[in-house]
This record gives sequence, structure tokens and C-alpha cells, in this order.
Amino acid sequence: QPWTDNMQTVHKAKITSSKSADFTRITFKPDFKRFGMEDGIDDDLESLLYRRVYDMVGTIRGIKVYLNNEQIKIKDFKAYCDLYAKSIAKERSNEEGGAPTCTVEMDKDKGHPRWEVGFAVSDGTFQQVSFVNSIATTSGGTHVNYVADQVTKHLLEVLNKKRKGHSLKQNHLRNHIFIFINCYINNPAFTSQTKEQMTTKPSQFGSKCILGDDFLKKIAKSDALQNILDFAEKKADKMLAKGDGSKRSRVNNAKLVEANFAGTRRGHECTLILTEGDSAKGLAVSGRAILDPDRIGVFPLRGKLLNVRDASTEQIAKNAEISNIKQLLGLKHKATYTDTKNLRYGHLMIMADQDHDGSHIKGLLINFLEVAYPSLLKIPDFFREFITPIVKVWQGPNPKKPQRLKSFFTQLEYE
Repeated sequence: QPWTDNMQTVHKAKITSSKSADFTRITFKPDFKRFGMEDGIDDDLESLLYRRVYDMVGTIRGIKVYLNNEQIKIKDFKAYCDLYAKSIAKERSNEEGGAPTCTVEMDKDKGHPRWEVGFAVSDGTFQQVSFVNSIATTSGGTHVNYVADQVTKHLLEVLNKKRKGHSLKQNHLRNHIFIFINCYINNPAFTSQTKEQMTTKPSQFGSKCILGDDFLKKIAKSDALQNILDFAEKKADKMLAKGDGSKRSRVNNAKLVEANFAGTRRGHECTLILTEGDSAKGLAVSGRAILDPDRIGVFPLRGKLLNVRDASTEQIAKNAEISNIKQLLGLKHKATYTDTKNLRYGHLMIMADQDHDGSHIKGLLINFLEVAYPSLLKIPDFFREFITPIVKVWQGPNPKKPQRLKSFFTQLEYE
């Protein structure tokens, strides 16, 4: 029974007897002229129609679909997702060479029969293929966020255990996941008639989809986590490199008393003395004026240095004292040093009290060098310590000319 002119004209039905089972056949022939398509279907539209046929086979259960008289054999949604995996693997192989692989992990948990969820590793941008009641939601929506948030939350928990001190959030982790979803939602709402993005709230989905533990563990063991770790390292390197120093003749810092040769071709002859506060700075500056102002610089530390071993990348990058040390010495992030010719100073000396606080400051400074620049500690005579006694005991009426003098450099020795 033909219908034409926007279904305004109904032609007479042709009914014949048949011995086969009952069925309904709907045939549609587009009016290309009415659609402004004088040349018929172009290649892009044909590809889109092909894709939608494959979408239908992959998302609707219990049907047989034929395209150009040939049955499309896609067993289930997993097989449909694998088509994407094969295409991605082929594309990566062409770009990178070799034989890169891409696999799709499916959540086999039986607790959410109205949801089918798959996962693959993305190429650095968030990707998703999703369907709501067999409607292709190409722009995602609340159902995609609902699943992606569970995945990124789990990945972040694993990342926190493997890499302490990182500054990544869940939205950073989204860029490394590829989500596949086929779900059935009660009365779904969309942003427009094209139904590309769902807006229904999770509380109105009509069902819940709590991802299975086995599925989440497989995701954590995938390349996604390593990609995230690599991204975290690059992000940290970029952040820490902002505080890099360089070998220049002058550094602007009001607290610094600069050695005259610092930052010049004779900078490797110079020593930078780090003192415990401004009070100790005065003593060091007085001695510098007498000994060698050309080769001795002085800089006071404010309190205890940050423990970089337990600190986050953001804390290290924003720490003023560490930034000052890098600037004054001319240190560059991740650089390996075999000598001090490329530094502003060839020696670093710590001048701190011999009490517990002073020892702690020395330890934190060595800790910073050992974590960030271990190669410096292997250079002979780079790191120096200015040792002062905590107690001096003398015998005689004149302390300036004692008959006997003994110095104690530790509390234990004195006690």
C-alpha cells in the first residue's frame, strides 16, 4: 500500500495470500528532489546510513539485520565495540608503525541488566560511543558522565597509591579513557530533537549501574594508568621547570649578599652560604667581608626547608625557599651535573646551629638535593658544612686568651 506526498495520498492496498508466516515490510524511497539532493545520496550520507545500520545490529537484541541482502553478523554489543577497537588499532599502526593493539574490556557484572558498559584506552582525549534506547548519543550526556565518573574515581584512587604528591584531578584522567555504553532509560530527555545528548538526571534513569570490581581492576591494569602516570610526570616537570635558574651574573633578591664572581666564568670558584635565619646571616656577612667577598655569597633561609619527599608537585613548585635555591645556584629541573661549571656557585655551604633544629634543617637540605639533584652530591666538595660549637669551655681569667679551651659540637658530646 503506497503512501506519497508526505503521506497525504494513500493508494489502494494490494493484498495477496501467502503461505509463509505473517510479517510487515516497510519500504522507503526518498524524494531526492524534495530534499534538494538532485544527485541522490552522496558518499558521506551513505556512510552515515551504513553506520546507523551497524549501530542497530550492535544495540538491539534478538533481531536479524540485512544490508544489501547480506546479513550483518554482529553477535552482541561487545562485538560491536570490537569493531572500533580494530579500527583504532589499524589507525595507530599506520601512525606509529609496528602492530599496536586496542582491546575493549566489558563489565560482566550481572547487577545492571539494562546497562552494557565497555572500556578502551583513548589517545589522549576523552572519547565515548553511547546509546540510549538504541539512540546514538554522539555528544554524550548524563549517562556517560555517570559511568565515566566511576571509572576516573577508581583510577584516581589507584594513582594516589602509586604516585604521591601529584596534582591531577578526575577531569585530567578523563582524557585517557574511551567509554562504550548501551543502556535503556525511562523517558529520556535530550537537549534537542536530534537527541545527540541526554539530560535526564541519574535519579530518573529507572535503574542503577554500579560498575563491577573486576571490571575496574582490569581498567586499572590497562595502559590508561601508565598513560596517566606519564602525563602526571610531564605536568610535574613543566610545573617545576618554571622555577629553573640559569647561569647569569646577577639575581634580583633583596635577601641575597652576592659573591662578586657568582654567575661569571669563575662562578665555580664561589661558595653560597645558606644561614639559619637573618641573625646568622649577619655573622656570615661579617666573615665574608674579611675572607673573600669575591667568592663568598650569603643567603638566609626562612625556617625549615620543605620536605620534598612527602610534598606534592604543587607544593614544591610554589615553595619560595626551594625556588630561591634553584635560582641562586642556577639549577635546572631534572638536569644531571658532573661538574659545577654551568652553575652560578661551585659550592653550597649550610651554616646552621648545632642543635636539633639546625640538624633538621641540614637534613632537609640534603634531602632536597638527594631527591632533586643527586648528581650534585657526587661532585667532590660541592656540599659543605660550617660547623660551630654549641658550647665553649675555657680556663683562665681572660676568655680571649684562655689557658685551656675545649669546644663541644653536639649536645651528646657536651653531656
